Amino acid sequence: MRKTIFTLIIMLIIPLIVNISYSYNDQILSQQYSGTYSYICDVDDDGITKITIIYESSRSSGESWLLVPRNFTKYTIREISGRIKSSELKRAYTATGEEFTFYDNYTFTYIGSPVFKLEINYTMNNGALIVEPNCFFYSPQIYFSQRDAGIVYIYLPGNSRVSRSGVQPSPTDIGLEGGKWKITIRLQSNSARIAIEYTTMQTGNMRVYSDGIFQVVTPERYREVAENLIKTYKTFYNNLTKIFGVNLTIVKVMFFAPRIADLGTGGYIPFNGTHLGNIYLNLLYIRTAQGFWEQIALHELIHHFAWKAGISPNLLWVHEGLAEYLSIKLTMNMGWEGALSRMKTLEEISLQLKENYGFIQWWNPVETPSNILNYYAASYAIIKTILEGYGGLNLLQKLFNEIKGLTISDTETFINYLNIASKKDLTIKFIEWGFKISGGLWIYKEIIEAKYILMRKNFAQPFAWIANILLNLSQRLLTSE
Repeated sequence: MRKTIFTLIIMLIIPLIVNISYSYNDQILSQQYSGTYSYICDVDDDGITKITIIYESSRSSGESWLLVPRNFTKYTIREISGRIKSSELKRAYTATGEEFTFYDNYTFTYIGSPVFKLEINYTMNNGALIVEPNCFFYSPQIYFSQRDAGIVYIYLPGNSRVSRSGVQPSPTDIGLEGGKWKITIRLQSNSARIAIEYTTMQTGNMRVYSDGIFQVVTPERYREVAENLIKTYKTFYNNLTKIFGVNLTIVKVMFFAPRIADLGTGGYIPFNGTHLGNIYLNLLYIRTAQGFWEQIALHELIHHFAWKAGISPNLLWVHEGLAEYLSIKLTMNMGWEGALSRMKTLEEISLQLKENYGFIQWWNPVETPSNILNYYAASYAIIKTILEGYGGLNLLQKLFNEIKGLTISDTETFINYLNIASKKDLTIKFIEWGFKISGGLWIYKEIIEAKYILMRKNFAQPFAWIANILLNLSQRLLTSE
């Protein structure tokens, strides 16, 4: 970022003032808090990050707690000054009561001599995700006692480039120290994740790992991730060919290091209006529980199957509904519970929508809605309801057999073929969900509206009761085989 001359002058004038201010603030903190946690994250050129956590208190005795790794790495605890009187390792929970998957709560009491100082060390193999030149650091979960203060120091390789706008939360300072970039963040609360997007001048050692139709393009450091992904795809490939009735030719996957704006994006496939592009997967999600990354990867693969089987990406709600439902179902069937969190999210949101799903009818790849999770949830809920109520995966096999050689690009055509495959008329269900159905199907809408009117016309009995019987009869006749 270009700085003005005025800004440079100010920066030259105020260092002494800043140091005095920090010294004064440190005095205030020591009075307000029991102690201070210092998180030091030292990142190397491959993203391997050494974590050092130092807790220091000037009190003669006290109690504190923090999160420590549960199962993704080993850690050591060392008393530097004073001693730990007692300690307990237990399950850790968020402020809203959800259990942490990868962290435990380490609670301890201490005695100062005259101060107390504790050091915890561990290593994160993927503290930063790197696909040169793009890099993304994502800290371990920081969470500690509200009685304590916190400060974080992140050291990035000296050949990196980072700006204040690429750091969240906002940094207190960025400068060079010992040949590395030092980013300082004074925490405003006792819970945080530090995200930093940066670039590197080092060149990447890119490789292509292949097996059959599958290719993964990645830096060599993620070779094991690439090979495991190919194994995952091969595990589910035969099932998917049976469901969709098609085979794929080449499936190319590209790993990418995210930006801060990509935190909610697990993967994507470009669509130019005529064909689907390569699969892009966000490497951040290799740091999740087994099943989470796999569900994302499988979700993207299913898009290729759906397109090859005849569902246009312009009929996006069908694409996303199939991809969400099938990827969750298949991964959960393997016992990979990482996909459970995605399922819970979609089902909680769909309940809030109260079956008002019609807004997804014209969802397309061109526009991205601000409340996009609602669109995913509604699409998932519809596909789940239809499949689990009218034949399961066998219904999909019949559906794709019916549309073989065709391209379905609108909701009404999709419903027509769904009716043929299920041997049921599901149109009424879609109207109840709020879909707009035209042509000869207008009568369904009229029946539903008439029934709603009769529900509010109790004073018209017994004629309303008779009319309702006739409408129910009409509805059954229209939806029968």
